[in-house]
Amino acid sequence: MRRIKQISVEGLFGTLNHVIPLHTEEKITIVHGPNGVGKTIILRLINDLFSQRNAELRKIPFSKLQVDFDDKSSFWIIKSPEEQASNGTQSPSISTLHFYWAVPGYETQDFELVSSRERWPKINEEAQYIFTLEATSPIPFVRVEAKKWMHQLTGELFSLEDMLEDFGDLFPNLPTNTNTLPEPDWLKELRQSLPIRFIETQRLLSVYNKPILAGRSRPGLIELTITKYAEELASKIREKREESNTIGQVLDKTFPKRVFEPTPLQKSMSEKELRQKLVEQDKKRSRLMAAGLLDQDNSSAFQMGEQVEESQKIMLSVYVEDTEKKLGVFDEISRKINLLTKIINGKQFLNKAMTITKDAGFVFTSTSGEIIPLNKLSSGEQNQLVLFYDLLFKTQPKSLLLLDEPETSLHIVWQKEFLQDIYDIISLTDIDIIIATHSPDLIYKSWDLTVGLGGTVDEGASTYEIPVGIWISR
Repeated sequence: MRRIKQISVEGLFGTLNHVIPLHTEEKITIVHGPNGVGKTIILRLINDLFSQRNAELRKIPFSKLQVDFDDKSSFWIIKSPEEQASNGTQSPSISTLHFYWAVPGYETQDFELVSSRERWPKINEEAQYIFTLEATSPIPFVRVEAKKWMHQLTGELFSLEDMLEDFGDLFPNLPTNTNTLPEPDWLKELRQSLPIRFIETQRLLSVYNKPILAGRSRPGLIELTITKYAEELASKIREKREESNTIGQVLDKTFPKRVFEPTPLQKSMSEKELRQKLVEQDKKRSRLMAAGLLDQDNSSAFQMGEQVEESQKIMLSVYVEDTEKKLGVFDEISRKINLLTKIINGKQFLNKAMTITKDAGFVFTSTSGEIIPLNKLSSGEQNQLVLFYDLLFKTQPKSLLLLDEPETSLHIVWQKEFLQDIYDIISLTDIDIIIATHSPDLIYKSWDLTVGLGGTVDEGASTYEIPVGIWISR
């Protein structure tokens, strides 16, 4: 899979130019710079480019965005604002997007995508559009007037035309203008080739869908992300338990047959190997119980006698192999749970500790033994848990993670520990991370991983540098 080697943007906000070489060997690149240079916006541009969010690309003012990969190929987009016929002015949101894909030794591919407004037919039956938008909207909108909607997380107001312009691509049931060309396969495949996970500064609140008639759902309810993730983790645990039970039921049906028809490997397993495997499996059960994946079992583990007959060895070898298959289902999720628990409890949340259960997901208990509701955790504690859960459980392997201001609500000590926790997660999940931060405490001793966005500003024929600024590390 291709990995991004460098990101460059020109004409950001109309004036700024930035080049960001990534630290591909270390897998972590930390972007810093003065307020207003566009750290967050660059993360959004990368997310929008590979998430096929064309309307968002149009809204952000820039002229060129280029991504260079480690295989020496390059992918870039040039935005050309279109004149509005009514007054001759230009608008970034009404623009043509030119995509280019260059691979050494091959002809450069290109595609022009006109403004999305051109792709929607005239709205003759607005009621039908309004019904479709409200019934199938994947966005947290609520109607506040006859033809106005409010985004519940941002408070931004949208007209019907704005909704179609910015989010029309998300509604497959709406008719489009068939005179415009769809994106070619090479462009779709390229934009889907790199899994992206963008974790924004606001991460404590989430929107969930409310079921309505005919099996449909619509957003509109906001909940704490920590509550959502707790329920999600509990569901993942139950799914793995069911998977293990299903495997066990299948194996139990064929157990007698396999005992009487052992494989060469089962026949060759020595008594020493059997004893060792039984001990290892007993330890693994204990770890899985501690991780909340198996129910607590106080019964004594099976102990082999001093003398084991050949027929018993065969039976035990089949039993050991079956147990490996049933417990093996939990390998990946147990590694993630163990690391999450280690990180969170290592933070020494004030007078509390976390455990994981199949029923509640996260459970916090005070030093006096009382259960602490998740909504009673501080914003810093919630940020830590939500962020690390997201990294471990919601980010695909080989992804590029875009992380905006992870220092939000974090104590200085937690900030200084942050990158070591990230390294532990990377070793388990194999992801690349770009971090945008204002915190020298978070960077701590890792200044070799940073890229300062001083950038350049174009003013007519002259160009001058923006200073990155000087930080004094505590």
